[in-house]
Formats: sequence, structure tokens, C-alpha cells
Amino acid sequence: MEMEMTTSTESPPPPTTPQKQWPLPTLSPISQFSQWTYSYMTPLLRKGSRQKKSCASSHLTHSDLYQLPPALSSKNNALSEYAQRRTTQTFEINNNPTETQKTSPSPPPSLLPHLFKIAKPTFLPAGCCQLAAVASQIAIPLFVRSILLVLERNPYHSIFSEALPYVLLLFLSNVINAFANHRHLHLSFTSGIAVRTAVISAVYTKLLALGPEGREGLNDSVVTNLVAIDAQKIFEVMQEGHLAWSCPLAMVSVTVLLLLIMGPVTIVGMAVLVLLLPTVNAIVGRMVTLRETRVGYTDERVEDITAALRGVRVTKLNSFEEKFIERILGAREREVRFLRRELMMWSSTLVVTVFTPIIASSVTFMLYVAMGNVMTASSVFTILQLFVALRFPINYAGKLLGKVAAGYQALKRIEMFLAREGSMEGRAWGGEECEDGEVTLDVADGEFSVGPCFSLRGVSFCVSPGEIMAVIGPVGAGKSTLVKGLIGEVRTSPGTRVSVRGRIGYASQIPFIMNATLRDNILFGLPYDPVRYDKVLEATCLKRDIELLGEGGDLTEIGERGVTLSGGQKQRVSLARLAYSRPQIAILDDPLSALDATTGRAVFSRLFDEEGGLLARAASVLVTHANAVLPRVHRIMVMGGGRDDLGRVVFQGTWKELGTFEGETEEDKSFLESVRGGDTDDAAASTNSTLQRESIPIESETTSSPSSSCPPIKKTSLMTVEEREHGLASLQIWLTWFRYAGGFPFLAILASFLFLDRAAYVLTEWWLTVWSRSSTNDATPTTVVNGITLPSQYETQAPYVIIYSILLAVSFTFTTARSLYVVKGGISCSVALFQRAVKRLLHAPMWYFETTPLGRIINRVTFDVEALDITLTQNMSITLIACSWFVAGGGVMLSIVPLV
Repeated sequence: MEMEMTTSTESPPPPTTPQKQWPLPTLSPISQFSQWTYSYMTPLLRKGSRQKKSCASSHLTHSDLYQLPPALSSKNNALSEYAQRRTTQTFEINNNPTETQKTSPSPPPSLLPHLFKIAKPTFLPAGCCQLAAVASQIAIPLFVRSILLVLERNPYHSIFSEALPYVLLLFLSNVINAFANHRHLHLSFTSGIAVRTAVISAVYTKLLALGPEGREGLNDSVVTNLVAIDAQKIFEVMQEGHLAWSCPLAMVSVTVLLLLIMGPVTIVGMAVLVLLLPTVNAIVGRMVTLRETRVGYTDERVEDITAALRGVRVTKLNSFEEKFIERILGAREREVRFLRRELMMWSSTLVVTVFTPIIASSVTFMLYVAMGNVMTASSVFTILQLFVALRFPINYAGKLLGKVAAGYQALKRIEMFLAREGSMEGRAWGGEECEDGEVTLDVADGEFSVGPCFSLRGVSFCVSPGEIMAVIGPVGAGKSTLVKGLIGEVRTSPGTRVSVRGRIGYASQIPFIMNATLRDNILFGLPYDPVRYDKVLEATCLKRDIELLGEGGDLTEIGERGVTLSGGQKQRVSLARLAYSRPQIAILDDPLSALDATTGRAVFSRLFDEEGGLLARAASVLVTHANAVLPRVHRIMVMGGGRDDLGRVVFQGTWKELGTFEGETEEDKSFLESVRGGDTDDAAASTNSTLQRESIPIESETTSSPSSSCPPIKKTSLMTVEEREHGLASLQIWLTWFRYAGGFPFLAILASFLFLDRAAYVLTEWWLTVWSRSSTNDATPTTVVNGITLPSQYETQAPYVIIYSILLAVSFTFTTARSLYVVKGGISCSVALFQRAVKRLLHAPMWYFETTPLGRIINRVTFDVEALDITLTQNMSITLIACSWFVAGGGVMLSIVPLV
């Protein structure tokens, strides 16, 4: 069954400057140059670099961006096809399982082929670029070795002509590496965005199609984590997916080169790398286990916050803020306990992967000299550069394993969600547009159940176009269950046959109001037809209410869940939405209950009157407690409310037949007496005269038109605009992170650790230089360092090996200290900011929640908190470490190369 209810709102006004088309690549040289150098982004980057917070005209806006390229559109239906096929298979297995499926159910089909289909246009070219980058990275140390060998052969002569080809090749290799590496990153990011967009679209599409069985065990936090966290994990895997093969390729290539340069002794160094890999794998496996446990506590935290926000009015009226804060922070404390251990494991992998190539190269050097060889500049620096080239794949091996593991878990969660059973498979649902003569709503042997406690049975009826069937009964008799059964929202027995032919419109008992304008709530994504729209407003008595909204009229935003409207106004907006959609089958769940008697009679007449009623031609099912309308419907269904007939249909017939019907139980008799003895008789007699006095005639569609004399109205906004920063992050933001991370003591201790870490590293590299200088065998067989005379390598290697080992141990100690300490500060910052944010959020005044979209708030406590916990902590660690590298590298270069 397909319901004509969409959630798209009126499109925003177009920007003043039309968006430019995305520059799709062509074979022309100019296009290729633009794609590889990204020169098409120069105007955007130039304007972005010149932004000023105080000057609005300098800010980047929507019109400055290119239109979204087709490859990244959410209209990609590869995952939708997968979800549809998987849902159908689930329904068939659950309802008609074969003997094999009963004994050994088959696993769900993998989602990977469909993700690859989406990413293929950009993911495969990214692989080619990564291959070129790996080849150039391996070639760079070889060209450096060639230049050093030329220098060693000609220490006192010009080497320009002999070394120039190697210098040019070295330059070309660096250029190829730069272009190929960044092109690979760009294409991989594009693949990740396309996959993430498709996953989010498929999740929301599937969510709208879930049946009662599919919604079991599902809550808001699960869906929020799927689109905010799990989709992001898959995106991160797509970014670095090609490292899964390029890392092993680089490792094997470097190993072969090391064997050719230094001989079999290199095998020992590579063995060290292999022996350290299980350590990295064990740490990563522990990270995955901790993450799986943490996600459960994250779901608990998100569920608690969502419950408090959805019922924020009740929360504040009953002063439940502190109780919710205590409960949320309790879940947060349990989450942080595992978060801290997970990030400590991450910092451990960072230390291990950084030092793995250093340890391997150190062991190789020591064994090399122990076998009687001499360390020369060409061998030392070539080996160092080869191990530097090896450092990248090894560094990313542990990180990549962690991301792949997280992505795999996210993929399985999304697969399980997409495999949930929908509401339309296997039944005679229709929902498509039909000719008026073919429209029917037919139920035979209907049995609808809500959990194990209540079941509605014995339902059989047929409603044709132009007929109105009213459903009445005591409270709790099952009227809403019947309505939900008709639209596929509750379980049905295998023998139930629900045949729906026609386009359906539905008005719920609790009106659904979007955070948008009143017009958007009525149109609900359909095109604006001023004639039809004016008649709908007239029929639902909304024109007077629109006048009271002020100068904005129906373009006034009515707030989160319609906070600016009364209950009756919300219900009439819901009825207006139903009438505007031109349904062929109208299902209404007690929409007149929130209206006063006069307004209710007027709305009913204008919607269902045979002459001009907007729903007069529809097949209508109306659940109601308004006895005044019963004489005007074609048929009446009475639901039993007694102990013996609860959940059964006790009567079907006309109003006249109901007058002579006697119920079987005392409860039914009492209810029927109240129906027949109410004000229906007087109301039926006076309905026509009342409506003639109160109603305004509704003209035919071909002649009516909205008033053209009304002045143009301006859209008024109730909801606050989301805050947005422009330009670079201010110094205050950086200081805020350091303040919550531990303040000045944290910064001082961290700076000390970073300084000592880089100093030990530079001393280690410097000592290798001293070591290689002592290889000369001329008239100066000794090396002098700061007044200390060291022997030549030909005499002994012991002093060089001992000092080198000590420097490595010191470097490892401070590298470990700074890695763990940065993570500690990141966790402290995350905990303090979240605690402060939750307290301020729940203690915020009610107007804040009425003017701020709920989705924006939930996004802050889900995706943004995950970014604060994991992404920001890791990125700040890498940023601070990179800054220390930059300072150390600049200092070394200034001390070696004279200032010009």
C-alpha cells in the first residue's frame, strides 16, 4: 500500500546568483588540467580565504557552490533495489519457509556488491592513482641512493653532468607522487560521499516502508546511529579502502629493495616487522571489542536524551530536568569508561606503528655492522628513506584495520536493518492511481493484532467510491487498530485479505505537524495549486485562523510540532492536507474530536457533501465519536467493547438498521443507547439549516479562484537560524579545547613531552650521521664530537651501537608519553563539554525548544558528540604531533643550511 504522504517541504527561494554546473571531466587538455590541479576551486577558495565575520558580503553562501554532481545524488537506487529484494525474501521466508530454510536459514545477501556498484566510477580510477603514488614513493629512495653514490665516487670533483639525470628523475617522482596521491584522496572521498549518501537515503526509505514486524525492537536511537555514525564509518573505510592492497604492495616492494641493497641481513629487520604485526592486531581487536560495548552505552545515552527532548514540556512541567541529567550522565559515564580504554588502545597503536619501522631499521643496522660491514651515507640514508616509505603503510595498517573492523560492524547493522520486513510484501496492497470505477477498499476475514494482549478479529467490509463508512465503539474497542491495520501498521493474520485499489490519504488521531510553514504542512510536498488550495482552506475553516497568524499568513512558520497552533487548528491542518492530496481512499481516525460541534458539522459537510464536497467521490472510512454525523454516512460499523466481545465487530449496517439493533452484552446495549439517545436526531434535522447559515458555498474547480486583491504576504520565520562560523577557527576555540583538556598545566606538560620527543628523535638521526662519517679510512681514522674522540668503525662499533640504543629508548619513552597524554586531554575535554552541554540544554527555557528544530538538537548530542569523542581527539593528537615535527624540522634545516 502506497500512501501519498511525503515529507518534502516547499523549496527555498533560489539564490540570487544561480549555481554553476559541476565541471565534469572531458578529454580536452584544459579540462584535464583543471581536474588534476583543482583550479576550478580557485574562486571559491579565494573568497573563503577573504571571509570576515563582520562583513556579510564576504561570507561563502549556497550560491557560491557548484551544483551537486550526478554521481553523488541520493537518487541512486542501487541500495533501494537491494532493500526491496531483501525485504521480500524476509517476508517469504517468515511466512512460507521451505524445509531447508526452517532447519538452516541462509545468511542475508551482502551489501558490498551494491556499494561497489555505486562507488565504481570513482573508486577504480582512485586505485590507479594510488598505484602510481606507491611506485613513485618507492622510486624516490633509489634516486637519492644514486645521487649519494655519485658523491661517494667523486668527493672532490664536479658531479653536475653525472648526477643531473637522477636529480631530474627525483623531481619528477615527487611531482607524480604529489598529483597521484591527492587525486587518489579526492576520488576516494567522492566514492565515500556517494556511498554514504546512498546508505542514508536507503535507511530512510526503508524506515518509511517498515511494517509492524519490521519495527519490533526499533527505536529512534538505533536509526539515528545508523545514519549519523554507521554511515560515517563506511564513509571512512571508502576513503582509505585502496590502502588494503597498496600497503602490502609497498611492504613487499621495500623488502625486495632492502634485500638488494643490504643483503640477507634485511630479513631479520622484516622479521621484526612481521613479529610486531600480531601485537598491532591484538590491540586493534581489543579496540573493536571495546567499541562494540561502547556503542550499546551510546544507544542508551541517545535514547535517554531523545526521550527527554521529545517530551520536554512534560519534563519541565514536572521538574524532571535533574533526574534526566542524572540518568544521561550515568549512561555517559559508562560510555566514557570504554571510550577512554578505546582511545588509549588507539594511542598505543599509534606508538607501535610509528616505532615498528624504526625498530626494524635499528635491528638491521646493528646486524649489518655486526657482520663486519661499515655504515656509509649511501646505505644509511637509503635504508632510512626506504623504511620511511615503509612507515606509512605500517602506520596505517593498524588504523586501517580498526576502521575496517568498525566499518564491517556498521555494514552488518545496516544490512540487518534493511532486511527488516516491510508492510506491503505478500498482501494484495495497491495504492496506485486507479479509475474511479475501480477504486475499492475490501477487507475479508480481517484479524489485526497489537502485541500479545489485543486482537481485532472478524472484520469484513467493502467500501466503494462515494461511500462513507463510520466506525464507532467505546474507548479501547479497537477502532484505531482497525485504521492502522488498513494502512499496514499492525500485524495481520495469514488469512487476512486486505485489498486496496486506489491512492490513499490518511488523517491520524494525533495530527502530524512539520516544523515548517502552514502552507508547507498542507501541501506536504505536492505542487501548489492556488485554486485547489483556496477551496481546501474554505472547506476546513482555516481562513479565519490564517488571518490571525499575522502579516505572514499561511507562510508563517508554526514551530516544532505546531506549538503555535491549538489542538483544533492542528486537526484541521491535517484534514486540509488530506483533502488537498485528492485521495481516492480516505482513512480518517477521529479527526472531529478536537473540533467544537459547529465547526465539526461545517467541516464534515464541506468535505463529504455529495454536491461539492472535496472528499465526496472518495471511498472513506471515518472513525468518530461525533454522533451528529452518523445519520449522514452510508454505513456504520460498531466495535464491541464488552468483556465477551472486545475486539469484535458487533454490527454493520445503516443508521436506520442501527436503530433496531440490540447488542448482546450490557456494555454494548449501554453504548448503543448513548448513540441513539444523543443529539443526533436534532442535529440531523437541523444540519441543513445550520450549514446554510454557517457555510460559504464552494465553487466548482473550473470557475473558482483565490482572491487576487489580497496584498502579497511575506514569509515569517519562527525557527532560529542555525549558527554558522565563517573563516578560520578563532583562537578562542583552540583555547577552549585546551582549557577543558586540563588548562595551563596540561599545556605545559604536553609541550614538554613534545619537545623531548622531537629532541630525542633528532638526536637519533644526528647520531646516524655521526656514525656514517666515521666510515672513512684515510689519515683521520677518528671522529670528534663536542670534544669527545670516537674511534673509527674499522676499530669498533660498540660506542655507536650503545649510544644509538640509548637514544632509541629515550625517544620511545617520550613518544609513548606524549601520545597517551594528548588522548587523556581529549577525553577530559569531551567529558567536560558534554556534561556542560546537557545541563544547559535541559535547563534551557521552553521557547528555545519551540524555536529550534528537534533534529538540530539531536544532531548535536549524537553525531557532534561522536566527533568530539573520537574524531576531534584523534585529529588534535595528530595536529599537535605534526606541529612538533614542523618545528623540529625547521630548526634542523636552519641549523644545517645557512641563511640566505
